[in-house]
Amino acid sequence: MQRLDILFEATSRDIDCLRLNRENVPAEELAGRYKKSLEALQARIIRQLGEMIVILCFDRLPKAENQDEKDLKLYTRCRKNAFITFASAGSQKAWERCRAQVLEEYDLISAINTALAAMAGPAEEQYFPYWRRHCLKTAEGICNDLINARWNPEERAWELESGAITFMFPFSEEKKDDTYADGQLSLYEVAGKL
Repeated sequence: MQRLDILFEATSRDIDCLRLNRENVPAEELAGRYKKSLEALQARIIRQLGEMIVILCFDRLPKAENQDEKDLKLYTRCRKNAFITFASAGSQKAWERCRAQVLEEYDLISAINTALAAMAGPAEEQYFPYWRRHCLKTAEGICNDLINARWNPEERAWELESGAITFMFPFSEEKKDDTYADGQLSLYEVAGKL
């Protein structure tokens, strides 16, 4: 069983436990005798929801199979920053809505969908430096070793070995980014701009 499945099942059980406690235990007891236990349960639900969101938004993006130490550090930093960006003030309303969906409405699927809609952009934005590190100029043109693809300027897309194309993180020579001035090519994410 994969980590996401385990988290989903555990969170669903915890949400059911929270709902049953609120339905069957008097509010005075929940606010008094069971307050710490209830708060711990709610915190665990939110932590597990956060883990699921990061897995769904960030871990779906390509990752090098054999990462060197620099790669691993960059990937880890990008992944952490994606969640920090989501939890920041810009996404606060979405996160509050997610909390309400799991803690008050007991609806894990809706909370996940709300978070995915809000976090997909920040996750890809934070992932970009990692992606960029894997774009190389070769004799065959611009290549990306994460997805084993070559940039096709006519299609404005990455051409996979299978012949299929993907528009993930299109290549652009127009935008220069000196943040990673290590000989890597400048790319930018243009979701919704093509």
